Amino acid sequence: MLATLTKAWCIFCVVEMQGGVPVARLPLCCLLLMFLPALWNAAGTEVESCLHVNTTLCVENCCALINYTTLLCCHLDSDFHLKEAVAQIAPKNANIRSLYVYNASYDTVDVSITKIFNFDVLSITGGKLKRISGELHNTTVCLNFSGNSISEIDDNTFASLNQVKILDLSRNNLSSLPKSLMSIRNLTLDISGNFKLWCTDVKSLLAPNRSDPVDFRNPNDTYCLANKTFHWFNSTDKYSLKALEESIKAEQTCPPVCKCDAARTMFIGREPSFSVMTDCSNSNLTSLPPNLPQNTYYLNVSNNNITSLAALSTDPTYEGIRELDADNNLITSISELEGTKFISNFHVLSLQNNRIASVPTYFLTDTFSRNRNMLSINLAGNKLSCECNTAQALKKWFLSNKGHIKDTDKVMCANLPISVVNLEISEICAANRVLTDYIYYIIAGEVLLLALLISKVSYDYWVFRTVGHLPWPASKMPKLPCDWLCEA
Repeated sequence: MLATLTKAWCIFCVVEMQGGVPVARLPLCCLLLMFLPALWNAAGTEVESCLHVNTTLCVENCCALINYTTLLCCHLDSDFHLKEAVAQIAPKNANIRSLYVYNASYDTVDVSITKIFNFDVLSITGGKLKRISGELHNTTVCLNFSGNSISEIDDNTFASLNQVKILDLSRNNLSSLPKSLMSIRNLTLDISGNFKLWCTDVKSLLAPNRSDPVDFRNPNDTYCLANKTFHWFNSTDKYSLKALEESIKAEQTCPPVCKCDAARTMFIGREPSFSVMTDCSNSNLTSLPPNLPQNTYYLNVSNNNITSLAALSTDPTYEGIRELDADNNLITSISELEGTKFISNFHVLSLQNNRIASVPTYFLTDTFSRNRNMLSINLAGNKLSCECNTAQALKKWFLSNKGHIKDTDKVMCANLPISVVNLEISEICAANRVLTDYIYYIIAGEVLLLALLISKVSYDYWVFRTVGHLPWPASKMPKLPCDWLCEA
């Protein structure tokens, strides 16, 4: 009954204002409600917590005391009306410590009002606010801006806060968080329901170097967006707070000489999780770095002095790698990749400018046949051994796998200034002849010489039998021991 009478009084004030009474009279009308706090409390209307108030006590376009320490303003249409109403009521009630504003229908609210009246609790909820401006008072301990359409908060809004314990920014349109929020200590924060919020700011609040990590309310409903996805995973831009915490943990386990960025997504079971990009380039490494972060899918070890890829078959933290950049190293062979999980699952393998002399086509062919459209290998800058007996097969293999080997025309021969795919088999075989290439000529020559020798001996024997002496030049040859024996 009391609530009905009070609402009727405020409606009368509004009607009077519409009849020509100045706007300044509106808060004055509502001043009468300050004499009814005991009756409100008797009716059982209590504040549930610093974040909530019983909005059934609201009166249209009016501010009213609902107990000795709490001021409730509802359905106001401008920031000016809010400040005017508070200025009328608060100075006369020194015990007011909480201001609740419900269903404000204007765009921007200036929260510096807390500095004028020393409010410990400020709650502006369920309205159409888009921007928060001004600076909050340093004694404020509880803030609630939930359920609006806030997309912008001034950087200095939270700059002076040193006692705030609870901040509710849930169910708004925030895409970023003000920098001044990052320095608040011992904070309980609710940012759930902001579906445009980028993960960069949220990760800053979870950073391990913070002395007091933020305590998140409603963590299961808190998500953020990352602007990097990876085409070969079933990817998403939306990440849970749990996934974000996993990404930070992954970055903490990064090898000392590397940089790790947990920024892309893959699905592990039903839960989307960050996968890790590890960059160890230009680090003077002589071998692959051990103990990569969990879920590492991309590894860059270019511009080092690495000679072997053995870790891909022996280190279990390499099992998830799908993309390997090992350009500009001293790698001599990729045969050690045979039978590894990497060679069965990889998508990009870049080995440009190494010392690879031969390509194990036998197991790469099998890999290509099972992954026709997803694999890419770069081999430019390597100089292969182009021998006569293997050149034809090597050239044919490169040409048939141009879809996977993107730089076939830049894979050179070690013994000729020409690329493998431009080899002319007749030229390579002619240029590389060795003694074995002439074996048939040698045999033919020996057979011919033997036939001539037999013919000469036969002729000499016939002459000797006919005329009794050997023909020239056999007669001029020095006698051998066997000749003396024959004469005797």
